[in-house]
Amino acid sequence: MTNENDIRLIQRLEGGAALSAVELAEHLGISRASVYRVIQRCENRGYNIVRERGRFRLASRDRDAGRFEFSLSAQQAHDLVAAVESVRRLTPYAAEALEVLRKTLIGSKLERPSAVYYHSYDEIDPEVYPRVVAAIEQRKVLELTYKPTNVKRSLSQHTFEPYRIIFWNGHYYLAGRSRTFSHKPGGGLMHLRLDRILEAKVAVAWREGQKVPDTLTFPEPDFDPQAYVERSFGTFGGDGEPEEVVLHFPAHNAKAAAEVQRHPSRELLPQDDGSLIYKLTVPITEELVWWAASWKGLRVLAPDHLREKVRRHCLELAYLNQ
Repeated sequence: MTNENDIRLIQRLEGGAALSAVELAEHLGISRASVYRVIQRCENRGYNIVRERGRFRLASRDRDAGRFEFSLSAQQAHDLVAAVESVRRLTPYAAEALEVLRKTLIGSKLERPSAVYYHSYDEIDPEVYPRVVAAIEQRKVLELTYKPTNVKRSLSQHTFEPYRIIFWNGHYYLAGRSRTFSHKPGGGLMHLRLDRILEAKVAVAWREGQKVPDTLTFPEPDFDPQAYVERSFGTFGGDGEPEEVVLHFPAHNAKAAAEVQRHPSRELLPQDDGSLIYKLTVPITEELVWWAASWKGLRVLAPDHLREKVRRHCLELAYLNQ
């Protein structure tokens, strides 16, 4: 049976007005919290109620073309908010969507945040982000002004073919190919911290004395984001040629080492004495050297030059701290 308040709320919104929860509560003669329950019931019955800046209105076919309207339970919205907030700071578009989800929780018993600590890293330029997204979708080349992580280096300029935005370990990166550095190993394939892109604009090329937009003329790139992340990010990521690495963990560290899935190529070989042979195929990077040196009792069995790097790293630390 349809509740009378449901009918009155829909009738009030049918005129196209956008009303706040307080205004709807006064019109219906109910509490503000009850208004959200009425709205939820109406949405469950199939009404498209749009939330905008704390106000509610019925969706219009003309006004809301290209929008997605759907209903979530309070528990679903709460869990989704918690999951999304775990990767803050968000992109500008995701932040807007999160605010819509938050508003669905107002007045519910789940309105208070869960007992999770959220941390923030990058804050993306709200003008740069939409230009980058549009360039990826429209296959446009970008001219980028970039501030390197190394403070001693000046700003760099890139003519950049954007492929995908990747989130990794608290940071957003724009992965693609820099035409400016195409002569480098890897043909210019790289990732740039999104919050360090100071300016982004569609590239312009000179052709026969005329200025024309430079769209992507290269074929759709054979770009696998997952493979790129595994190769280029984290402790075992790098631009070098992958090599077989063989490590020996003593028994007191074997369990802890086995519990950490650092790379898909990892192979574990438990030994009779409780120790562990740990194999993987990755580039030899400074991060790998630091990681290996951090394990007490670890021995590098192969390759020889990794063993030498770890030995020299430990000797340098010992010298600095004697």
